[in-house]
Amino acid sequence: MGTIKFYDQWFHIDSDMDLGERLKRRKELFFFRKMIVQIMFTTAMFGIVLMVTSKNGLTSQIIKSIISATTVLLLMTIVFEYYVDAKIKALDMGVTSVITVMTSWNCFLFCLEIVVCSLHPFPGNFTMSHMVSNGKYADVSLDAVMSFLMIARLYLVCKFITVHSWLMNNRFAVSFDAISQVKLSTLFYVKAVMLRHPFFSLILIMTSSVIVSTWAMHACRLYHINDPRRSTYMDALWLVVISFLTLSCGEGHPRSFCQRYISVYSAFLGIISTALLVALIGKYLEQSRMERHLFNFVSRVQKSAKRKKAAAEVIKNTLSMWKSKCREDPVSSTCGRRRSRDKLTRSLEEMKQIKRDFEDIDISTIGLADVYHVTENVYDRIETNVENEMKLLNRLHTLKERITNRR
Repeated sequence: MGTIKFYDQWFHIDSDMDLGERLKRRKELFFFRKMIVQIMFTTAMFGIVLMVTSKNGLTSQIIKSIISATTVLLLMTIVFEYYVDAKIKALDMGVTSVITVMTSWNCFLFCLEIVVCSLHPFPGNFTMSHMVSNGKYADVSLDAVMSFLMIARLYLVCKFITVHSWLMNNRFAVSFDAISQVKLSTLFYVKAVMLRHPFFSLILIMTSSVIVSTWAMHACRLYHINDPRRSTYMDALWLVVISFLTLSCGEGHPRSFCQRYISVYSAFLGIISTALLVALIGKYLEQSRMERHLFNFVSRVQKSAKRKKAAAEVIKNTLSMWKSKCREDPVSSTCGRRRSRDKLTRSLEEMKQIKRDFEDIDISTIGLADVYHVTENVYDRIETNVENEMKLLNRLHTLKERITNRR
């Protein structure tokens, strides 16, 4: 009876519930999903820590067995987490069947998470024949490959941060999520953090990528050289950094195929991070609306002063040409008129250039927000005129009725 009551409390959905009861049940399911994600994160991080600290020998086999046990628990929590998500979607759609809300994309993501989280070093000593860089074949332990693939569980950090974020704990946001088409998912929270703290998010991504790649490079060197004294974290960090920054100093290069794969991965992340950094710097250097208006106002004042000066030069040169024309000496009169005409032409060209600069300033000043503001003002003015016209027509109609009654 206790199990049935627990099932009815957490998983049963009644289609006759009103909005208040749905929001209450949805809050309970969100809390249950938060607990599941906490267990997922704890088991995944515990397994990664055991994998990083494990060594060869009997202790390594025991640690691998513990990692396998945590992996089974992790897979069970993933199944429960998707089941609770399906219940939340069914509650939002007003249906009782979980199968109706499961799309092909959800099934693909579920299978992908199961495959990613099931990869770990299995108990035992399994090896595979692998060709090294000199063209010869050597036996390589599968523990190295499984250890690198196990690092993919770090995506659970994003889920853990999302369920503990202020956005998921906000009652208004959770209630709005239930009645809108925008869903509070991990991707939505990542976008929100990138929008609010772009530089911090980018630095965090770059730092975590370098740390993970450094550990993977160090592990690759250990499996390739099999001598801890010849492979240090600083050497691995140097290889990762020069790959991440797409540099080539000639002091070191990856020797095994494993190190080459990690170098390519680091270079790919470095290119993406550089592109994001350039985009963020460009957005940061872009002027805001108020700054653009202030700059255009100062430019207008400066251009107005130059236009007045050019207009004064036009008048001055015109008078100089008239004076030169009135002189009795024809030689000096011709030379004076030529100089005045050249100065007058330059002044007129300067005024034309200033006029074009004013047009460019007007174009750069007007943005989408300004167009929207002007359109809204015009619409309000038209609406006010229509109301005044209707009032005037009503008054004219009333006045006409009074005149008719007096007759």
